[in-house]
Amino acid sequence: GNATLTGNYLNDKNTDPATGSRLAQYHVYGLGLNYRTSVANTATLAFYYSTNKDGNSDTSRTWLLSADYALSTRTTLYGL
Repeated sequence: GNATLTGNYLNDKNTDPATGSRLAQYHVYGLGLNYRTSVANTATLAFYYSTNKDGNSDTSRTWLLSADYALSTRTTLYGL
């Protein structure tokens, strides 16, 4: 079909190279919908939720709307 549902998860641990102590640990969850509007065009709507488990419990929520245009099989233009 023309629509594709995507999901992802990232567990990123940042450490200090000198001491080896943990600076931050990010957990990022994402969910997106890609919709092909033509052979060369794809529209994407995605949502990302992230947390930082380094003690301060920072969180962020991000929405993304983009359009991709395939100039060829190897070249794509992106608009955010």
